[in-house]
Amino acid sequence: MRTSLTLPLPHVQARRASTLAEVAALVALLAAAVPMRLVNLDAAASRFDEGIRGGQLLLMAHGFRPFRDIFASQGPLSLEVFYPTFILFGQTLEAARLAPALLSLVGLVLVAWTARLVGGALAATCAAIILLLSPTYLKNSRLALVEIPAIVPAIAAIGAAMVYQQGGGRRWLVASGALFGLALLVKPIVLPAAVPIGLLILTRGHGWLRAGLLFGGVCAAVIAAVVALVGPVEVYDQMVRFRAASRQAEGWSLKENWAAMVGELADEQLPLYVAATLSGLLLLLARPRVGLALVAWPIATFGLLMVYSPLQFKHAVIMLPPLALLVGAGAGECWSRARNRERRTARRTLHPPAQIDQNAQNSSERRIQGTSWLFLAVALGYALSLPAILRLDQRIVAGLTENRPESYGDEIGLVQTLSGPGDFVLVDEPSVAFAARRLVPPSLVDTSALRVRSRSLGANDVIGAVEQYDVRLLFLFSDGLRSIRRFGEWVDERYVPITINERRNGKDRALYLRRDADLEGARAALERTLVTDSAATFGGQLRLLGHALERGDVRPGGSLEVTLGWQSLGPIAADYHVLTVLRDAGGQVVEQNERGLGGGSAGTAAWEAGRWVFRGSTLALRGVEPGEYRLAVSLYDSRARQMLPLDGASVTEAPLATVRVRA
Repeated sequence: MRTSLTLPLPHVQARRASTLAEVAALVALLAAAVPMRLVNLDAAASRFDEGIRGGQLLLMAHGFRPFRDIFASQGPLSLEVFYPTFILFGQTLEAARLAPALLSLVGLVLVAWTARLVGGALAATCAAIILLLSPTYLKNSRLALVEIPAIVPAIAAIGAAMVYQQGGGRRWLVASGALFGLALLVKPIVLPAAVPIGLLILTRGHGWLRAGLLFGGVCAAVIAAVVALVGPVEVYDQMVRFRAASRQAEGWSLKENWAAMVGELADEQLPLYVAATLSGLLLLLARPRVGLALVAWPIATFGLLMVYSPLQFKHAVIMLPPLALLVGAGAGECWSRARNRERRTARRTLHPPAQIDQNAQNSSERRIQGTSWLFLAVALGYALSLPAILRLDQRIVAGLTENRPESYGDEIGLVQTLSGPGDFVLVDEPSVAFAARRLVPPSLVDTSALRVRSRSLGANDVIGAVEQYDVRLLFLFSDGLRSIRRFGEWVDERYVPITINERRNGKDRALYLRRDADLEGARAALERTLVTDSAATFGGQLRLLGHALERGDVRPGGSLEVTLGWQSLGPIAADYHVLTVLRDAGGQVVEQNERGLGGGSAGTAAWEAGRWVFRGSTLALRGVEPGEYRLAVSLYDSRARQMLPLDGASVTEAPLATVRVRA
């Protein structure tokens, strides 16, 4: 006769209710997380790194491959994680951002799962809430950056190692090794996750050496297979050699790294870090086998950030999953101990231990209990800081987290107008080419100053790529690729600057066309944007074609942007500067701007007859009172220290427009 063991009905019902409650909590968290990551995804302004990512993905869509063709310094799989959503959803920046947005949701679930393995349902819920609300994690979840896609498989690798430590089979160890290998292939910055995985294997006990070799072997095999497919030589050149050279070029400063991370992580509020510290102490006292691994992860991660070079603010996000997991586990431990305290007290009454053992145990319990109470007090402080965190989250979703970067709307429109869909262009700001839907030479998709300073890009590299892809249009900064002297000289020989504008750092940006391009067509397109009633000639040498204002009325403290079209009438005697002046009703100068008129390394004295350029300048209106002002322009020979007079007049200033500063 067979008998079966059954659980009491109330116990079964309680377990079902608990499971349903966990599922409901997870669904509620995801219901909040999804719109926070997907709504208004195109609101944030494009960043330099995102421009690079967009250019790389656009090249992939045209058949070029990462590393083999496209310069890619992150990881062999750093572009593959973005490519599916990019191709499926319109090849836009929003489509590229969709990949980290979706992966961040996976990371949220994985952190909750790993926390549950340590401290049960409450640990999972607390860890997920912290990560859900984290401004740093949210901001990076909405940008086409590599850090979120890299940290997600690393979290999964730690969770799999946790299952293995708790008695799981070797398949969990194999999964952990494979997942960690994938994480490193996306971006090696997640390397500190190896520390908790190693500790979880070590504290398993018997067979740790074979287990460690199995984990390492699987991880190495995954990495080797992908690198072999991508190209070992290319991966070495673009990752190892470039990173070593960039570190040497940039240097390293512990003080600067500390300031950068403290500034970026301040949005998470101080109580989170205090709670993480107390949680770590609690777990080390109560459950050292698990606590050691959970404490080691954020410490190892922060240690890497302190020695990383060049460190950027985006890297701070890799701190958040370790912190959320640690705090969640601490909350779970506090709840578990509070729930079981009466049960332990009853057992001691029935079976009193030896006096010495009891004293030691009581002392340990007091330390744990004291740490638990401190942790709960700090957790309350974190709860009180939630309104500030939620305000930051709202700004992130609205795309208002920081000052907007420079806008290049005029140049984007001109790139589209002056080049065809199949043309390659060269840009110092990758977002311009991507927004204009133009390809760049694959080896020049990243033209950052870091590549120039580290000598990853030399004159021969740039010139060779420009010639190979028959580039006719350039968009260059005076402190960008033009800082490579021989390349700048080569550009001056073969290209003509058609527009020159100021940047916020005081340097110039210029749009160049090759000398055999349709320069007259470009001039006609630009002249259509000018108000021509301000046309004038100066000294029989230069003609002012007209002007354009971004807007005719501004607020105090704002800026006034004016564009002037110029053309040479014949030989020019000097290298003239453009002096843009704002005068009040009494004729007094309230603001002025002086910039060289010539583009590149040659001034106007080298211009041939008929040469033209459109020059933009910015007048900052700091301290300018509301009212009406007169805007005028003149030409100045800085060497001879004299103004060039207007033809047929006894004055040197040509009036442009009346500007109104609003109250």
